[in-house]
Amino acid sequence: MTALDDFRRALALAQGAERKVQEAKAGLSTCAPRIEEGVNGGFERSSKGASKGSSNEGSRSASDHRRQHRPGRPRRIDIDEELRAFIQTRIDTLTFDQIAAAVAESFPPHRQVKRSAIHDWYRTQR
Repeated sequence: MTALDDFRRALALAQGAERKVQEAKAGLSTCAPRIEEGVNGGFERSSKGASKGSSNEGSRSASDHRRQHRPGRPRRIDIDEELRAFIQTRIDTLTFDQIAAAVAESFPPHRQVKRSAIHDWYRTQR
């Protein structure tokens, strides 16, 4: 190998890198407006939701949980709207054990919660 071969190889690598940079810039120029729109729209939605505190309206999701900077997994009751409504309609008239039994009768095993989960959820809702 000669020095000329080394320069040719370096030139080819530099030209390839330049092409990749140009392709990346072109991709960014098409994505940037969509990303900006999503960020601005998402910020407005999350800042409105954050000002309400821990509201019960609407659906809660794992992304809401992370947006609020809460560690761990969100509670099943917070995510499952039907389960939450079921518990809320019974919370004032039944004991936690009775609610847990009603949940066990009405929901499949992967959607059931126990008395302690209902109690923990209720404490945070007060």
